[in-house]
Amino acid sequence: ALAARRADARVLLLDRADFPRDKACGDGIAAHAVDMLAELGVPDAVAGYPPLPALRLLGPGGGAVARALPRPAYTVPREVFDARLVAAAVAAGAELRRHTVRRLAQAGGRVVLDGEIAARVVVGADGAGSVVRRLLGHPVNPDRHLALAMRGYAPALPGPPEQLIVTSGARWPAYAWSFPIGDGRANVGYGEV
Repeated sequence: ALAARRADARVLLLDRADFPRDKACGDGIAAHAVDMLAELGVPDAVAGYPPLPALRLLGPGGGAVARALPRPAYTVPREVFDARLVAAAVAAGAELRRHTVRRLAQAGGRVVLDGEIAARVVVGADGAGSVVRRLLGHPVNPDRHLALAMRGYAPALPGPPEQLIVTSGARWPAYAWSFPIGDGRANVGYGEV
């Protein structure tokens, strides 16, 4: 939305939820993402959240590797992060509207959503269960290709702040994580493919 506004496009953001809202995610923000957001006009995307200067990887056999990151990462809850991005897009001139897309059609070189919203371009940034993808007739991943994850917030581990990632065996492509937020809590989760 921010890049489109920079190109002077009219932008309408549709979301089925009000902001701020929670979204299941690891909440990790890498240094290059912070750079990109600053270039797009969101220099405060990680403001108020402490840098995470290190990464620790634990392997399936118990081996561990810890190192300082060349540049720090951050953990910003999606409730905060997404609200900041939306606010930046609206400040740049995008319009935000609460709306759940139910129908999609093409007419006269435009995409028409629910018979009332027409656009030359629609970006379906609506996640793994994308309504836009489904309405366009694009298949979901085959049953054999399933990814799942769960996350929550728990007390942060003691010790210096670092991103912790625990990997599983080669025949079990999964990992768990603990990313401290800076307020005594950490985003903890597990994901597998």
